[in-house]
Amino acid sequence: MRIVIIANGVPPTDLEVSDWFRSGDTLCCADGGARVALHLHIRPTMVVGDFDSLGSTELAQLKQLGTELVQHPREKEETDLELALMWAVSQGPDEIIILGAVGGRSDQMLANIMLLALPQLQHVSVIIVSERERLVLLQPTVRNIICGSVGDTISLLPIGGDVDAITTEGLQYPLRGESLRFGPARGVSNVLVAREASVCYSSGRLLCIHSVTSGAE
Repeated sequence: MRIVIIANGVPPTDLEVSDWFRSGDTLCCADGGARVALHLHIRPTMVVGDFDSLGSTELAQLKQLGTELVQHPREKEETDLELALMWAVSQGPDEIIILGAVGGRSDQMLANIMLLALPQLQHVSVIIVSERERLVLLQPTVRNIICGSVGDTISLLPIGGDVDAITTEGLQYPLRGESLRFGPARGVSNVLVAREASVCYSSGRLLCIHSVTSGAE
């Protein structure tokens, strides 16, 4: 089961949604992300948030479509995207795709990215996607596979602390059992030299930002 979430950040393009939302997927929208679904005439299964970004007309349209609406108070500890993620993971998916989570306000964007570290998501594949980027939190003690095209940019960024014993294959600048420290930008702008690369490491949280080469599929 795959769930696609449209966040209330910079709206994804029509092409992005068509690329990632497939027949049989479940659609969940975080508050104003529902406007994208309405624009594309896609019925969300769930819309969750405080609804400060949706007007009465849009809410009426969603109700008419049979969408489940779960409204939370404006004064809350979670962001709308976090609430959407908690609903999504409760459905037992194998994969969660998040659109509309990058760009715009820096604080919101960073908070969205940090949500990848939620412990509830540990055993689910969660990817933040935009037109040319894929963001995923890699897992320690396993062989993480990165698929793409030769020339794609791969940045490996430790978050929340150092990441140790990193070994990579298929990247232009290999790491051989080395550490990346939290702070320095050493892991930025590596390059795929094959259609598949791998990253293994022992401990810590390692964010992979995969920037797709222009024109690549």
